[in-house]
Amino acid sequence: MLSAHPNIVGAKFSHGDVSVHAQVALDPAIDHTNFAVFTGLGQHLFPVVQVGCAGAIDGLAGFFPASVVRLYELAAAETMGKAEREEARRLQWAVSSAEELLVKWGVVGIKEAISRVCGFGDRDGTRLPLKVSSSCCFGVVSLTCEGRASGGRCRVEEMGECYGGNERCGGRG
Repeated sequence: MLSAHPNIVGAKFSHGDVSVHAQVALDPAIDHTNFAVFTGLGQHLFPVVQVGCAGAIDGLAGFFPASVVRLYELAAAETMGKAEREEARRLQWAVSSAEELLVKWGVVGIKEAISRVCGFGDRDGTRLPLKVSSSCCFGVVSLTCEGRASGGRCRVEEMGECYGGNERCGGRG
């Protein structure tokens, strides 16, 4: 079994079968102190952590780290009240919705959207990665672009709340 190999410390599953995540994360034959299971899909972060996975290795966390980290914190909490459960649901919805944009437009498309909306980087989506200051806060948005190849305009709509560290802020902060 590969999970017993001393140089293999975990696995990232980038498929949509949460049952397989659960089967490996809960397998009593695996020493889970030395082997962790991760999802590669933020759309599954809350449910897979609930069944024993260690978290997510996901591209969306590079764009909205505070939202993804907060969702992980809620999913990994030993207890959860009504308010925390509702917050986790809202965050999972926002992360899942944003993941659909990432799948549809790809990393270059998302970088272009950030450039158009926030003014960071090149408008063609090929800029270097962002350096976000602690005073900056990004919200999850819905992006609709028309005529992209011919320099058309993009419409951006808020999809959820924005989290910046421990304080909430609205819009693009």
